[in-house]
Amino acid sequence: MAHIVRTTEEVVPNGETTVAAPANSLARIVYFIASIIETILIIRLLLALLGANSNNAFASFIYAISWPFVQPFIGLFSIQSNLGVARLEVETLMAIIVVGLIAWIVANFASIGDRRRV
Repeated sequence: MAHIVRTTEEVVPNGETTVAAPANSLARIVYFIASIIETILIIRLLLALLGANSNNAFASFIYAISWPFVQPFIGLFSIQSNLGVARLEVETLMAIIVVGLIAWIVANFASIGDRRRV
């Protein structure tokens, strides 16, 4: 069975060329999981901005699965959380930022030493 290895070349300022190692699977997995979490958090943010009824099945589902990611930020700001009332959920905005930052850090650590000199 043939394996296809995709490499890209990058010319650095001193004229040397680096070749990217095969795509880092761990970094891709981290970004994939983070994008799913961030999508759910963005949907929660939009539902809160529009004042979605928390008794609705879809809104209730989104609030329930996003709760573990938003919960650490509840009470960080002195804003009362009322589901079903149109408001900007600063807690959800903080969760989006922190999840993205954590994913970026983990993916960068996973790809340390990913480039080889030729």
